Amino acid sequence: MKGSIPSPAFSKKDLNWTTNRTVGKVGFDTITEGDEAEMVNKIVKSADEAVAKIRDGSILCIGGFGYAGTPFALIKAVSQRKPPLRDLTLVGTATRQFDYLVAVGAVKKVITTYPGFPANLRSLVEPKDPLIQAHKRGELDVEVLPQGNLVEKLRAGGAGIPAFYTPIGVGTELTNGKETRVFNGLECVLESALKVDFALIKAHKADRYGNLVYRGSARCHNPIYATAAAFTVAEVDEVVEVGHLDPEAVVTPGIFVDCVVKASKADPYGYFKDFFYEEMKAYLDYAHGKRRS
Repeated sequence: MKGSIPSPAFSKKDLNWTTNRTVGKVGFDTITEGDEAEMVNKIVKSADEAVAKIRDGSILCIGGFGYAGTPFALIKAVSQRKPPLRDLTLVGTATRQFDYLVAVGAVKKVITTYPGFPANLRSLVEPKDPLIQAHKRGELDVEVLPQGNLVEKLRAGGAGIPAFYTPIGVGTELTNGKETRVFNGLECVLESALKVDFALIKAHKADRYGNLVYRGSARCHNPIYATAAAFTVAEVDEVVEVGHLDPEAVVTPGIFVDCVVKASKADPYGYFKDFFYEEMKAYLDYAHGKRRS
C-alpha cells in the first residue's frame, strides 16, 4: 500500500492563475492599477465552473474528515465532468472524500490516512466500497500515511519547507525505506513536503476576495490544504459583502484562494445513501431494534 509521492503536474502559470496581480492592497487581497473598476471577484456561479480547470493527471487534495468540512458539491462536480477525468491522484484523510471519483474510474492513486470504515460498519459496507474494491482488483494504488505526517507534509509544501524529520511511524511498515536520523536519542524519519495542483476545500463564509471563515470542527485541515495547492477552490455556505467578515475570524486569507462557489449544505447521510443504502438501512434497523429490546 506504499508508493512514491508524485510531483504537481501544473504550476499557477499553467493554470492561468491571475487573481492576485499586484500593486496596492484591498482588505486581505491585492489589486493593480486599473483594477479599481473591475475589482477582484473570485465568486463563480456553479460548482461545474469552479472545477473546470482540473485536468487529467492532476494531483487533487480534498478537505474534510467524514462529513465535516468536506466539499461534496465540488467532489460531485468533478466526478460528473464530461468527458470523464482520468489518472487523478487524490490526497486526503478519509474514504468518503474519494469514493465518488473512484467509482467513475477517475483515480489512479490515493494518498490517505484511513482507507476504511469504523469496525461497526466494516463488514457491511466494505464489500461495496469503490475504493477498497478497486484496490483489491489492482486498479488503484493506495499509499497510507500517519495523519499528522500527511498534514505536515502539506503544511511544509505550502510553507516552502522541502522536508522535515518526525518520530511518527518510525519502525513501522509505513516508513520502510525512508531516511532516519537520531535527535537527542529519538529516532526520526525524514518526510518530504507534498504540494498539489488543486485543493477542494469547504468553509462557512467567504467574501468576493476569497477570504474564508470556518465553522467549528468543519475547519479540519482545510486551511493547510489551501496553502499547499497551486489552485484552491472553496465551497461555502454563504457569501457576504466585503467588510462583513471580522478580520480576526478570517483563517484563510484570500491570497490562498482562487475560486469560491456557494453551495447548499450536503445531506449528512447522502454519501451512505448513494453507495450503501440497503446496508445502512439494515444497520439502522438492527441498532434501533437493539435499543428497544
